[in-house]
Amino acid sequence: MGFACVCKRQNAYIVNVYEITRTAARRVRIAELRAPSAVLSIQLWRGALVLGHRGGFVMHQLPPRDAPPITLVHPDNQVNMFLCHSGARPIACAQTRDGHRLLIFNTLALYVRADGHRARDIELMYTQPPLHHAINDNYLLIFTATHIDVYDIEAGEWVQTINLPNARPLDENGWLVLVTPSANNASPFSSDAGPYVVYLHTPYAEGPLDVEQLCASSRKRFTVRELSHQSVEAHNRLSERRSRLISAPSNFAHVSHMGPGDGIRSQRLLDLPTTVDTADRQVTQL
Repeated sequence: MGFACVCKRQNAYIVNVYEITRTAARRVRIAELRAPSAVLSIQLWRGALVLGHRGGFVMHQLPPRDAPPITLVHPDNQVNMFLCHSGARPIACAQTRDGHRLLIFNTLALYVRADGHRARDIELMYTQPPLHHAINDNYLLIFTATHIDVYDIEAGEWVQTINLPNARPLDENGWLVLVTPSANNASPFSSDAGPYVVYLHTPYAEGPLDVEQLCASSRKRFTVRELSHQSVEAHNRLSERRSRLISAPSNFAHVSHMGPGDGIRSQRLLDLPTTVDTADRQVTQL
């Protein structure tokens, strides 16, 4: 039915793996793993147990077999020394459609092949230190103190920022998010101090994720969407029109001609608008 893991520290770090069953005890211990160093993260991933230690990950097959554990970062990898000496804390792993693995640390995320060597020359960098994380089908969600950053796992690019401060995922995929407003980071939905749950889902329109408030003091629903192409163009046209009307020239006079041609004799000079009304009339005539 599934597996559960418990990590404890005695003389060494010991990870007990249990299989969830329908027996009276509801569980059966199937393995007891001794980690060679401090265990910083535990993840049940694709039928395996991934233990994160300082600078890397080790993957154990479930159920346990005679095969040795697999190191996801090869010792000869050029970033291995950087990860070990920088104190990078492992968080989780994800896999792309082409078989590459995305290793997520608290300072960056990098792609490696099945043999542990680098698969891509790019890394995912965070805008702020991550407090929580979630992985769904195609996206990596990094929860910070002020917002949520969404990264495309396949493309290795940032795609969206959701302005939900002090948020944390309630499930493994990050679809349900608990938001706790504070005095420093106000809620974008309401000014109430009570926590509320937000549902992140894929929108019908093009784009990564939508935000919908599930429970709060009011019954209003809110959606955060990206602007459409037409809205962006309309906003740009309005901004250009406003920029032309700011600081209109006055007392303009032609002093001298500089450049090719006969200068002012072969040119028809137009009076520049000096007020907003004049500019509107001139735009209408054009």
